[in-house]
Amino acid sequence: MHHRLELQALVELARIGNMRRAAEALGISQSTLSDCVARLETAYGAALFERDRRGSRPTVYGRVVVDAAAQALGVMNAAGREIALIKGSASGRLAIGAEAGLIEPFLTEAILRALERNPNLRYRLLALDSGRLVQEVRERRIDFFLGVPPDVPTGGLVLDEIGATVTVPFVRHGHPLTRLASVTLKDIMDFPLVQGPSARWFVRRVADALRTESGQPDRQANPMIVVNDFGVVRSVVRRTDGVGFAVAPMLAGDFERQVFAPLELPPRQRRVMQLPLLVGTLEGRGLPPAVRALIEELRAVVSERA
Repeated sequence: MHHRLELQALVELARIGNMRRAAEALGISQSTLSDCVARLETAYGAALFERDRRGSRPTVYGRVVVDAAAQALGVMNAAGREIALIKGSASGRLAIGAEAGLIEPFLTEAILRALERNPNLRYRLLALDSGRLVQEVRERRIDFFLGVPPDVPTGGLVLDEIGATVTVPFVRHGHPLTRLASVTLKDIMDFPLVQGPSARWFVRRVADALRTESGQPDRQANPMIVVNDFGVVRSVVRRTDGVGFAVAPMLAGDFERQVFAPLELPPRQRRVMQLPLLVGTLEGRGLPPAVRALIEELRAVVSERA
């Protein structure tokens, strides 16, 4: 039996718990599966499965081998995917991570453009905070991420600044702040805030601007909810006096349809709300052509919507 199929046999038998059904799932005979398990038990010098009328279950030794087999299959699958992409295959799957608030305005459009060129490519997309994205790239679970400068150490990563965007405060129509002739951060902080996770350096920068404006060193925001789902932010802002924050391109359609109203900050405070956008990749890891092409699409989208 092929080595890869042996690994799959262990994992499937442990998952299904029945020799006949596991063999059917693998497309092999029951005797072939039984011989595979027997060979491995001889090689390890221990029983890997307990067998009775209820089925087959991994022993304490078997669980160790099954877990190792599952990890090995994961590594082999990832290697096969990466080799196919490096060879320039127009099919396969790209694994990408991004901060939730950057997916809709930038990454979605880049993926749509990439699909026009390579319609057989598939995408796995993770919405995570910047710290988690760094870890995902390090552990090769994603090919690259789109985010803002992370708070965590980034050793071993290459961070490429591809542009910048501005975070815009917004409220429902009829909100008390829409009646003011001009709005500042100090005015906004009198209301509950509804937002996605923010990098600590950005929170500190906003707090410094607020202290400068108000002259109150301990002045703090009044957060209502922090959620990694912009749909929730939209819903809460629409139904409360909360003030939401999002990158400007995400809200353009909502402003045109008058779903929400933007709050125009003074120029010096708009500069405080600017965010650099980074693409993070693993140092020393060759990027497949499909990944490089998607990053270039992303760079173009950011440039157009800055």
